[in-house]
Amino acid sequence: MLALRNRSYLLSSLIGIAVIAVISRDYLDLPLWIDELHTSWTLLADWNTVSERALAGNQSPLYFYLLKLVVSVTGQTETSLRVFSTTCACISVIVLNWLCYRHQLKLLATLLTTVSFAAGHLQLLFAVEARSYSLLTLLILILFCVSSMRWRKTHNAQDEVKKAIGWRLEFTWSLVATLCIYTHYMAIPAIGSLLLAHLFACPAPFVIRMKVFILQVFILGVLIAAQFDTLENIYNHRNQWATFIRAEHATFEALLTKLPVLSTLVLPGICLIVFRPQSMALKPLILGSLILAVVPYLTAWTTTRLDWVNWFFPRYLVTCLPALSLFCGFSVAAIAQSSKSFFTPALVGIGCLLVFVLFDSRAIQNHLEGTITLKNERWDTVAKTLHAKARPDDIIFLAGGLIEDTRLPKLADTKYTANITTEEYCAFPLNGMYPISEGLRVQPISDYRQPSLLAQRLKAASKGWLVVRGRGYNQKAEQVLIETFGNDGYKDHMLPGKVNLYFFERLE
Repeated sequence: MLALRNRSYLLSSLIGIAVIAVISRDYLDLPLWIDELHTSWTLLADWNTVSERALAGNQSPLYFYLLKLVVSVTGQTETSLRVFSTTCACISVIVLNWLCYRHQLKLLATLLTTVSFAAGHLQLLFAVEARSYSLLTLLILILFCVSSMRWRKTHNAQDEVKKAIGWRLEFTWSLVATLCIYTHYMAIPAIGSLLLAHLFACPAPFVIRMKVFILQVFILGVLIAAQFDTLENIYNHRNQWATFIRAEHATFEALLTKLPVLSTLVLPGICLIVFRPQSMALKPLILGSLILAVVPYLTAWTTTRLDWVNWFFPRYLVTCLPALSLFCGFSVAAIAQSSKSFFTPALVGIGCLLVFVLFDSRAIQNHLEGTITLKNERWDTVAKTLHAKARPDDIIFLAGGLIEDTRLPKLADTKYTANITTEEYCAFPLNGMYPISEGLRVQPISDYRQPSLLAQRLKAASKGWLVVRGRGYNQKAEQVLIETFGNDGYKDHMLPGKVNLYFFERLE
């Protein structure tokens, strides 16, 4: 029986990994989009400047160092940049199943935990992108595992042991928390949530909980203080986020649809209230995963709705995804342990799974439509065309659609970081894995946001190339080109996707 149960965790892991592998294989070799080009540009730097380039993109450096190790062996291709994220997603599935095994969840609860994570369309999106979010998800999940080991050890211990602090676990927790912060600064809300989870969910005496809480708050404070200048800079430029994360988008409807909360939070939560399971061993895990899922999510929604710090956006909420799946799985497991009937937990589990498939996850529909990722940007074609047709004296205006390029009119030549100017940073899309020929001059601009200013710049140049990202900006840019140079004075290269390339020349 034990061997059969162990095989069920292996089966669940294989199902989750298969879902990720089958869906991601169609996306790993697609052209990079602009955020992934920042990753590529960062990795092309020397080891001693990787951290600065990561910082320029408001990123922590750990992910880039790890990925640079990978591409130093494999070479830099679309697949080699992305497969690291896919691997992290697969390892996350294994860690989830390890948690289920450690707490002896039955097959239905284990499968529900695995499928609600692996088949989530947001998780799949980050599993096929060369960005740090899949690694961050894995590390936060590992941090939750360490927390769960604290709670389990305390639950099973005698009173004398409960009063002692497990220094090895506290050291491990601090180490993993450090890795999380050095992967992405958005780990801080999740780490803070786990501190609260330990304070309220751990079965240790209150005095011990407070001692550990104060200790970990101190360590977290030291980590934040070490990154204070960077975090202050990010906070001071928070208005940039408001350009694409608007306060009016933080609605009550969005609160129920931004993440898969109907199937993994609302329905299991209602079932817990109705059935009131008495599983003391799972209670800390249920409460801990609930806090990790809800606190960052509600905080992001509230601060965005107040238009203070706008971060109610999927990529900044990835730390909630494994917590939602765990809450769902642990809730069904607790109901199963307390129920004398097989049918009650089965109906709850199947109901959660149906709601997930029908309402919360668009993975099946997106996979059939080929839209797991919608970032269709052909920067590779832009670079090839410029390499083949642009002359050394041609100027290339780059309208990259970056929030940072709004600083260009006043701060183009000022240092964006210690050694990188704002203009140099905004030129990274054409200096990453798809570089243009040496000698061609790239000038990032922000004038594309105002047609009158764009017309003035193009008139002054009289001849050159214009790269524009964003369908709306392309429509405005083409109208400016027609009005300024006439239908015969420019050429639209009509590239597929959101990025287009134009050549313009004043005709005598």
